[in-house]
Amino acid sequence: MDVDEQPRRVMADSNVLIAGVLKPRWFFEFLSHAIRGDFQLVLAPQTVAEVLRWAETKGGRRKDALEFFLARCRFELAPDPSPEEVQTHTALVRDVTDVPVALSAIKARVDYLVTNDDDFHAEDTRAELERHGIQVTLVGTFLAEVMGWQSRELEAIRHREWSDLLPLPP
Repeated sequence: MDVDEQPRRVMADSNVLIAGVLKPRWFFEFLSHAIRGDFQLVLAPQTVAEVLRWAETKGGRRKDALEFFLARCRFELAPDPSPEEVQTHTALVRDVTDVPVALSAIKARVDYLVTNDDDFHAEDTRAELERHGIQVTLVGTFLAEVMGWQSRELEAIRHREWSDLLPLPP
């Protein structure tokens, strides 16, 4: 990246963060890129609230892993849309509970919205977000097309488990 070139601005949905702490697969690698600063991670306030609620209910290592990620990653918090903005744009995403995330992505002017949530991949939603310069993409597609992963690299970790990375105690 040139000195004058701005880093890619990438928003991740809550499903990406949660899956990233559950299994050391594609989502985990996405989070690893975020921690390394390979792009500017942007999170919607709703996403942060959702994953913290999830972590609180799960507790233990899952909570610790998520809190570690949030503390270690230099993410940007996107602007939160007002209730009036959400009400005005209820048709933006099939699942109205996802509208604040989409509006936060627009307000933050991200380049990518990485999510495996089908509601964001619906044709109308994708088209509207693309009109705002936001490319909606799956995590595996992002790793391949943006981060330059080869298909053999993606396939090598498709079913990876923590025990493949960490030695098991005797």
